[in-house]
Amino acid sequence: MTFIKFFEKYSEKYYDKNIDINYIKNLTISKIYMELDKNFDEYQRETAIHSLIELRDYMLKYNEGDKIKLFRLLNLSDVNNIDKLNLGEHYILDLSVVDSVFLHDIGIKKDSLYSVEILVNVSDINFQKTINQRVDYPFEHEISLLTDDHIEIIEVNPFKI
Repeated sequence: MTFIKFFEKYSEKYYDKNIDINYIKNLTISKIYMELDKNFDEYQRETAIHSLIELRDYMLKYNEGDKIKLFRLLNLSDVNNIDKLNLGEHYILDLSVVDSVFLHDIGIKKDSLYSVEILVNVSDINFQKTINQRVDYPFEHEISLLTDDHIEIIEVNPFKI
């Protein structure tokens, strides 16, 4: 099985297609420990491990070819202004992780906030970038897509905390 260094910054020039849903499903705490930056303190190590195990546990119910529901938060003055062709590549699995601190961390204001619920193929998830984002920013619970070309918008709703 391919290993990646979880602490190395993701590079757009390098994408390992072997880091897929099956790789995620086979993550173990010992494998994560081996790959984490040895300079991480105990807190960094534990939060990274928790975030990656959370991702693994969520992905266990999916297989290559399945569709997965994801969410994105947007500030919109008018819901009709949503750019459906360029919706973006950064999502979360569940809106329950959203609170004021989360919004502040990702730079989104509470005003005119909308949630966009989408369906996307599991194979469109960039698991390598997702892993690295979850190590670097474990409280953002981010899922990164390879592309936003195959997104199916289910619904757009006003969102309040």
